[in-house]
Formats: sequence, structure tokens, C-alpha cells
Amino acid sequence: MPTVTQILDETGFSAGAQSLDWGTDAMTGQSIVGMPVSGLPDIYEANGRPVVVNDQGVQAFARDTTSMNVNLPDRSSMLVAIVPPADLLPDAAPIKLKFYTPLREVGAYVTAAGDSDALWKRRLHAILWVRFTGSPNWVASVSANGPMGPVLPHGTPSNAAFVGVRAQGTDTIDAVTFDGTLMGRRPFPYLVLSNLLWVA
Repeated sequence: MPTVTQILDETGFSAGAQSLDWGTDAMTGQSIVGMPVSGLPDIYEANGRPVVVNDQGVQAFARDTTSMNVNLPDRSSMLVAIVPPADLLPDAAPIKLKFYTPLREVGAYVTAAGDSDALWKRRLHAILWVRFTGSPNWVASVSANGPMGPVLPHGTPSNAAFVGVRAQGTDTIDAVTFDGTLMGRRPFPYLVLSNLLWVA
């Protein structure tokens, strides 16, 4: 069975890691902050091919720290998904990314938005599920814990939970899902993902 190695933070990626900016249309270079982005095959790309957000399921939006107060660095773009009232299963995760060109490494910071008085006192359990090229199933996952909180000063690394993976051997990743829980529940309306780090 294919396996992955967990990447613990953004310094753990191989040389040549790149960032997918959720706030910019990769085809035009124009800002798309505030726009819905689910199911669109022509706004994001990695390794020269499309990356599709939530081809099925809940709506997701491109946002930035001017409109959402979460613990990512000021002026950061983010992907924000409405949290569904569904089970904690890969196919029901709030954020799913499909890569038209499979990747070797993928990762991001995960946090949540909602009632700040309640959320900022707790730690989010973030989960990343992996589907390998040629497999119909979600066959590997990694998780990490991290605080939730207000926007951080520009240039400050995020302190949110980071989940990342590296495929082993010749395996490649053609889709991932991101989820987050508090003691096995999702008592918040939005799951938030930082810009995506990736290696082809």
C-alpha cells in the first residue's frame, strides 16, 4: 500500500517548493479575493495544470486577513470553506483539492473562524487525507494540533496547525482533503486554509 511521510512545518519541504496563492487568479494574475471558487478549473494551478477546489460539496471562497480574523500573517490570502453538518470522513471534509498533474508533496496551515471568544481558547485538530494517483480511495492521513487566534503581524510565521505529506517511492498524490475538529466535532462555521505549499 502507498505510504506518506508527514511534513511537520513549511521548512520540511524539498527544494523547489512553491506556493499556491488562493487570492490570485493564476491565469490572469488578477485578485479574486471575495469570490466563490468551488468547482472552477481555470483559476488555480500547480505544476502548470489546474487545481480544482471542491468539485463536489460545500462552497469555498478566496479571502484574506482584511475580511477574516484568523491566525495567519497579516496580508495573507486564504481559502475559506463553509463547514458542512456531516460526518468526519474524507469525502465529507470541508476542503477538497484535485490536482490535474499529481504532486509529490502538499501541505498548509489549517485554522477555523467563528466565535472568537470560544475558539481562541482552544486548539484545532487538523487532518489531511491523501488519495494517490490510480486509487479511488483515501488511503493515508496525517494530523496535527495547533491554536486558533487573531491575525498575526505581517511576516510572522503562522502558529496554526500545519499538516503536510510527502509521497514515498514513485507514488504521487492526485487529491487531498483538509478537515479540522474540536474533540471530534466542528463547532465553527468556517474552515480556513493558508496558501498551499507543493512540490511536483
